[in-house]
Amino acid sequence: MKTTPWYVSLILFIIAITAVPTLSFIGLVFSLISHPKGFFNHLFRIALSLDQTGNTACARLFNVIMIKEGGYKFGNIDETASSAFGKNEIQGTLTLFGRIVNSFLNWIDPGHSLDSIELNP
Repeated sequence: MKTTPWYVSLILFIIAITAVPTLSFIGLVFSLISHPKGFFNHLFRIALSLDQTGNTACARLFNVIMIKEGGYKFGNIDETASSAFGKNEIQGTLTLFGRIVNSFLNWIDPGHSLDSIELNP
């Protein structure tokens, strides 16, 4: 990935953080109206992309509070946080807080973290 000047990164971040919520709402309404049968699959795909965004945005925080030293690192831009949780669950490197969050995800969707593991992100 090329190095981008700080001011360009800031401008692009501001544009994205303000445009995405508005455009997403419009896109969701359009999707519901134009393709109602595929709407929930569309929601799942959005959740997946948000999971990847969260993994990137919170990488430094998650690496401090969710995993023990030597654990699988959060932050791969092409991987979901759920996948990183699953890899750390297998390694036994989740902190207490990481295990609580992971248990919550698995309560909502049994086997979520392990089923989310991406082998080649």
